[in-house]
Amino acid sequence: MNFYQSKLNAIGGSDYGEVHRVALDAYKKIAKRTKRRPYIRAVYFKKAKVFLGAFWDHLWQKSWEDRTRRLKFIFALWI
Repeated sequence: MNFYQSKLNAIGGSDYGEVHRVALDAYKKIAKRTKRRPYIRAVYFKKAKVFLGAFWDHLWQKSWEDRTRRLKFIFALWI
């Protein structure tokens, strides 16, 4: 299994509310830097752009446990 190195750690917390608050703050910082659609470049996808608006829409289709797990690691993949 391939493990990806990152300068950032996963977001701490066990509750969805805790993780969501930190992830939303990070999203807002990224969104402020551009007038266009905010994105991050993910090592996991060979440094391809991951548009965060599509990620948030996709996230709402998941269960609460899966949302929390995914939010913890999305910004750990960010370069």
